[in-house]
Amino acid sequence: MNFHQLARLALLSLAALSTALSASAQSYPDKPIRIVVPYPPGGSADAIARQLGVHLTQSLKQQVVVDNKPGGNSVIAAQTVSSAPGDGYTLLISDPTALAINPSLFHKLPYDPVKDFLPVSLVARYSFVLLVNAASPIRNVKDFVTAARANPGKMNYGSAGTGTPVQLATEIFKDLAKVDLTHVPYKGAAPAVSDLMAGQIDAMFTDLASGFPFIQSGKVRALVITNAQRVPALPEVPTLAESGYPGFQLAGWYGISAPKNTPAQVVGILNTAIRNAVASPAFNQWIVTQNFEPKTTMPAEYAELIRTDTAQWGATVKRLGIKID
Repeated sequence: MNFHQLARLALLSLAALSTALSASAQSYPDKPIRIVVPYPPGGSADAIARQLGVHLTQSLKQQVVVDNKPGGNSVIAAQTVSSAPGDGYTLLISDPTALAINPSLFHKLPYDPVKDFLPVSLVARYSFVLLVNAASPIRNVKDFVTAARANPGKMNYGSAGTGTPVQLATEIFKDLAKVDLTHVPYKGAAPAVSDLMAGQIDAMFTDLASGFPFIQSGKVRALVITNAQRVPALPEVPTLAESGYPGFQLAGWYGISAPKNTPAQVVGILNTAIRNAVASPAFNQWIVTQNFEPKTTMPAEYAELIRTDTAQWGATVKRLGIKID
């Protein structure tokens, strides 16, 4: 077989593959879809994935199931999705950890956050809130900073783990307020909040959705929120800008990504379905009642958010010298 015959055969093979992929995309979805969650059942990412799955099941006419793959600072879940076929049947729901923070935390990752994923859409955004025990004499951020400066290194704070958004939020605040706090990492936010209520740690940042039930019960006190404006759920809690730190705001997010090589038509179908789901009154209201902000994007917008957040979180990680491996 000569060169021209080989070239013709290669072109025919590519054409056949393209036709097969196009046909596959046109029939999408024709089997169940899996959303992989980097955290255990019961957390915010899990709850959002399950609620989103209900609405996608209705609109796409295929069962959407949630697969929890916790561990490794979101590495296990991200690797699971990055190695899955690019056919739209395995998706990742993530906060900034997997795609925007881990590249700076790990010397080497088993996946490439940029090359191995195709951003589909955001689903929701969230703010961080600084909590202390309800019995603490600390009533506001000024009190907190005064106490911390009077006891450098002796006050501690809990987090959901090293390198998580809530730990980095606290480190950013430490740097901003010029205070020295000792980090106590936990395996998730729940045990950290439990120790905060028990008086084992002095403070912690957490996402508003996770912290709100404990604030509402009166077991912890919210000092400040990282949102640009006060939030309706906690109208009495000031922003950091109002507390003497103008210009500082910080937000996290949850979004859906697909493996590389997923056909653009499939990404488009998923993007439309997600945006319609979040815009639906039932899901939109559920997101709001959970103290998240409903927020969707086009794929390119989500990709740009990941890029800018990677630079922002990465600069923080580098400046603070935080490493996991």
